[in-house]
Amino acid sequence: MLSTKAWAELLGISVNATPPPVADYAKRCPRSARQVAVRAVILQGVVAVACDVDPDPIIDWFHQQRIGSAIDDFVASAKVQEPGVLLAEDDRTYNLWCYAQKARRKGELLEDLNWGVLYERRYTFEWLDGMQDWDEVTCDA
Repeated sequence: MLSTKAWAELLGISVNATPPPVADYAKRCPRSARQVAVRAVILQGVVAVACDVDPDPIIDWFHQQRIGSAIDDFVASAKVQEPGVLLAEDDRTYNLWCYAQKARRKGELLEDLNWGVLYERRYTFEWLDGMQDWDEVTCDA
């Protein structure tokens, strides 16, 4: 059984922490830095609850903040990556998603592939593309 990293290398997919940017790609992300930052804060709360953190204080904090005031500094400092960097990571995630789906249909397993993480990354890039609202995103492969 291969590790995800070894498997990706065999498929020619970058295993660097950040893949090389796609040169000469200039289409900006249709989502604002604020939209991305707010989504990140919301997802962090969801992850905390999924890890058995008591949801009541998290929900209370979200209600108190109305996802804005106390997180303004964080949201204001958020920046969207350059288009070539986003596209390179989007391409890598899409390729991994498609190849992983194909391997799963064949019954091939990877020893350390976290399907939940790969799915959420694919979901996020689909949302970042701006074609679908968050609750309408589909991850087809």
